[in-house]
Amino acid sequence: MILDIAARYAWLAVPSLLALTLCIAVELISQRERYTLADRFPGVLFVLLLPVLAGIILPPLMALWNMLDVSPILDLTGLSRPLQVVVLILMYDFANYWEHRFEHRFIWSIHAVHHSPTELHGANAYGHPLQAISQFLFKAVPFSLLGLDSVAMPVLAMLAISFWTFFVHSPTRVHLGPLRWIVVDGRFHRIHHSMEERHFDHNFAPIFTIWDQLFGTAYFPSEQEHPDVGLKGVSPPRTIFDYLGKPVQIWRQRRASVRARQDLQLRKLR
Repeated sequence: MILDIAARYAWLAVPSLLALTLCIAVELISQRERYTLADRFPGVLFVLLLPVLAGIILPPLMALWNMLDVSPILDLTGLSRPLQVVVLILMYDFANYWEHRFEHRFIWSIHAVHHSPTELHGANAYGHPLQAISQFLFKAVPFSLLGLDSVAMPVLAMLAISFWTFFVHSPTRVHLGPLRWIVVDGRFHRIHHSMEERHFDHNFAPIFTIWDQLFGTAYFPSEQEHPDVGLKGVSPPRTIFDYLGKPVQIWRQRRASVRARQDLQLRKLR
């Protein structure tokens, strides 16, 4: 049953695949670090699972609103189609900022899978399917209540969003110059994946830096800052089974670490 539904919505992975292909092309043309296609393969597979999951979640929600006769909270049909795309991108980035902060605060063991790669490139921009918890709250529910006149506008917006989300994980020599104060680039987002404690909990938004600046989480790196990325003691997944089970491994490691600290404190008190 689940596989049948997933197959029905598999086409939703196409915009992500196109965006990722374009991103890999940019990486190869202006690469700062070299990665083979084999290095990228696990990430590509994980990345393409998430749009299908979103496709499974959204239609039942929209059917529920229709059944309950719930009107759109925000009707965008009065806007021109290009403006609809711009508004959708802005709304998505704002929602993503707060979703991202929620994941760090409340479901870190799940979100930590996204932070596990020790090599950043577009194909390693994947999250874990259990992030559907936060995606449902911050994206699926509000975006299912938008009034739109065509499915083409969300698809175009998602194509642009997907490309930029992949691109900010890319180790390329491309930079945005003065625009980097408004638009996220690879250097800005690398800080979010840094293993250095001074960089923790900064640079959450994937597209615009304005949200991080407004809410006090922005950190603009110098040209020389290129920190190591990943999580101490956590290796990135290499297989589907490792990928799906990684949150349990991370949770157990955190639990063991907490117990070790507690035992150390008790010994000091004796």
